[in-house]
Amino acid sequence: MRHARAVVLLSWMAIWTTLLPLAACVRSSNKSETTLTFVVVGESSISVDPSFFGARMAAAEVNRRTDIMPDATIEVVRYPDILAYDERTAAVVDNAVQLCDTPGLIGSTMELASVVVIKALLVCKTLPTFSIGSASDVLSDKEKYPLYWRYTSTWGQTIQASVSIFKYFGWTKTAVVYINYGTFARVGKLIVDVLPKNGIDVAAKVSLEPYQAPGRYYDQIRPSFEYLKSTKLRVFIIIGLDTDIPLVMMAANATGMIGPDYVWITPQTYASITTETEAMWGGPIDRSVLTGVSFLSNDQTPPTANTYLDAWKLRFEAAVQNMIANEAALYPAFDFNDTNPMSERNPLFVVYDDLGKWEVIASGAKLTYDGLMTLITVWDNVINQHNTTAQAVANGSLHDAIILPDILKVASRHEQAVWPSRFTPVGDLSADPMIIMQYNDNFDLVTVGVLRVDDETGMSALTVYDSFNWTGGRRRDDVPIDFPIVVYNAAKWDQLETRILLAIYAVSTLLCIASGRYIWLHQSARGIFHRTPILLCISAVGMTIALANTLTLIGGVADTLRCRFRAWPLTLGLTLILSCIIAKSYRMHVIFRCMRADSGFERHTVTIARLLNLIGATFLFMLAPLSLQAAFFPYVTSEVYIESADTYNLACVSVSETTNIITAILMIVLGGMLVTAAVFAYINRILPNNYNDVKEITISVYVITTAAVVGLAQGYLGSQSATFQFRFESVLVMGCIMVLNATLLGLPILKSIRSRRAANAQRRLVAKKMAEKSGASDMPGSHSAQPQMWEHFDAENETVLRIVGSTAHQSRTSHVTRGNIYRSDKVMALSTTSPYPRAITLTLVSEPLFIFGFMDAATEEPRYVPLKAIRSVKIPTSSDELPWMQNALELQVRDKTVMFIFESTEERGCWADAIASCMIRHWGATHLESTGQILNVREVAIFQVGA
Repeated sequence: MRHARAVVLLSWMAIWTTLLPLAACVRSSNKSETTLTFVVVGESSISVDPSFFGARMAAAEVNRRTDIMPDATIEVVRYPDILAYDERTAAVVDNAVQLCDTPGLIGSTMELASVVVIKALLVCKTLPTFSIGSASDVLSDKEKYPLYWRYTSTWGQTIQASVSIFKYFGWTKTAVVYINYGTFARVGKLIVDVLPKNGIDVAAKVSLEPYQAPGRYYDQIRPSFEYLKSTKLRVFIIIGLDTDIPLVMMAANATGMIGPDYVWITPQTYASITTETEAMWGGPIDRSVLTGVSFLSNDQTPPTANTYLDAWKLRFEAAVQNMIANEAALYPAFDFNDTNPMSERNPLFVVYDDLGKWEVIASGAKLTYDGLMTLITVWDNVINQHNTTAQAVANGSLHDAIILPDILKVASRHEQAVWPSRFTPVGDLSADPMIIMQYNDNFDLVTVGVLRVDDETGMSALTVYDSFNWTGGRRRDDVPIDFPIVVYNAAKWDQLETRILLAIYAVSTLLCIASGRYIWLHQSARGIFHRTPILLCISAVGMTIALANTLTLIGGVADTLRCRFRAWPLTLGLTLILSCIIAKSYRMHVIFRCMRADSGFERHTVTIARLLNLIGATFLFMLAPLSLQAAFFPYVTSEVYIESADTYNLACVSVSETTNIITAILMIVLGGMLVTAAVFAYINRILPNNYNDVKEITISVYVITTAAVVGLAQGYLGSQSATFQFRFESVLVMGCIMVLNATLLGLPILKSIRSRRAANAQRRLVAKKMAEKSGASDMPGSHSAQPQMWEHFDAENETVLRIVGSTAHQSRTSHVTRGNIYRSDKVMALSTTSPYPRAITLTLVSEPLFIFGFMDAATEEPRYVPLKAIRSVKIPTSSDELPWMQNALELQVRDKTVMFIFESTEERGCWADAIASCMIRHWGATHLESTGQILNVREVAIFQVGA
């Protein structure tokens, strides 16, 4: 009996063990038991509304059914702004965290730029997400984005399709136009890199900045299209939003780039004309401009017999009517009073893509419907497989159970999809087939070609239908005109003429360097000293830099740096040359303007350090915009078609209007420097000969101005071959620099050489005379001849000039000549205002200004005294108590007395004679000159009549 009870007990336990799991997998039929949430995320309401409608329709159908998700209600939530387009990582991460924390979240659709989706899904890594428009190839990485799939082709797929089209038609040259925001800027740069690897030259690229209100968008992008037209290219690729395509084509039409000879291709699947688009353009968009665009897309053609689609259309139409009648408040972007069926704000826009054709369902609604139904089906299968309920999905315990292959398997079921799709293993929409579409005259988007691509091998085969049209209605078998064979025209390094001009460039550069070195080594030489040697050396550096302009004219498209730094050599070289001319002229102006005032001992100078600071500041001022231009708005190398020669010429073209503005500013500054140099040349025309370089400055200004006018005229007369441009510009620049070298550097060098020869001859003559007449009383410095006195009366000023000395009627070498300068170093100076001796450099400048100056050797601060301020000059009487007085010369300026102490008595005598000679010329005492040369001067005095 006990044994029987045991058997019964074991039987019951076996039954319960078998039935217990079956009981566990029985799910409730109470839809309100659990709420699961699906989120629609977009950049704006207008991008969210169609997808939101499709998702709500799918959720409503599931909530009415008992065969799927019987124990849960699906709620669709829209977050139109939570992940608004923003590349700032912190903002995206914060918003993504908020999204991931949504209670009962089963998935999302993100109608955002790829760059935002990429960052958001790194936070929500386990969130099943699909999208319709995010095409970045980065999202194909399943290690980072394991549950992401999409109903669009990737940029890589569309770029490869573009390559296939180019190869089919034999096009080898194109221009890329991309909108500079978000993913499109990256895709534009990507396609510029990919096409050349496939034998297709990107001869020009244009980055269009987004629209900036107010004003017409065309006014903002006109320069870019004028540049594109100047390239003479015929095939263009557009990278941008569907709403950007009409704006680009309207701009192309306004610039004359639509016609039978132009082809426009875009990876977009269609173009959208919206109210915002027309507002940006400033008027209605002409739809006919879109007939010249070829669109690339995955195959959108539904099966010929699809009973599921036919039944779904009826439910879809009912949902649209229910939306219009009862749910208008849920769709803020729609205008329910709008009667235009193609307006994005018309509620029927959610249904139709093409002029109200009922058989074409809007992609945003149908694909989101398919995506959510796929997701719900997969979650329902996971719940059943794990013998649990929808609550396990809501609390997150099943999030690791869903995998991408299961999602793609359900999404590919043709019998349960509104628009059947094929996916690659990583969740990308299959590129087989890709189709080429064009708008016909009725503005219907029709298929004009099919591209079959093997997903594994990447091999493609393109079939173009007879309906394929060029912009102007030409058939596909027509050959576009002006697609000539490319004749590469560039100044190459290995060409004979290039080598010859490079040799001339090398010789010219060495000549400039040699000139600068000679001046640096002979700074104190007469003819160089008075022209501020350090500024001449800097001018030589500027000439060397300017000559490097030749190097920017050699090379081809691959030499990207040559155009980026095209403006540097000439701009910086001329800046240094003109800065030195202006700095020296300004210094001379400041120094010699003291002759216009009876100022006595006053400082009138500009130090060398201050001049160098001025030149450095000017150089940096020019370098700053050049650096900005090279970094952000550079000139780029492009092949421009020359119609007369039927060749493509390499040219440096600007990438934006900002490039041209910066260049204009630099040219205006250089022009201002030329004018400033000319003005200073006019002001300083009365300087002493040794300091007067008016002729040199005038010649330099004429040469630079003439070269600039000739160069600009040649540039604006039309495009020439690159080899002609190289020859013309190299010869022009090198000729200009050589003239400047000869004028600014060669003349001072020549004067210094002549001066050294004359000085050597003079020293030999003096030595010979001294040897013949050693001890003679009439030799300079002996001062042993019987002194005489001469007086000159200036009636106009009632002034008497008295000179005490002796005369020499015989011919002899004068120490002071007209237009020359006399200088002594290592002179000691004492004055009533500064009784301590100072080492100075004493300089006497003769006519026409007759100023007498001395400079403190310690501070290098020159001071100048006009001759009309001098009251007397005399040789003081020496004594045993003051032996230094025998080499002293006393100068009285008004109420101040200055004592100069020379190294020898002879040098003192020469200075006394020289000052007397300058006085005679200054006061116009020509009758004194006729008596013979006055030597051995003991005293010069100037006093008023009656004094």
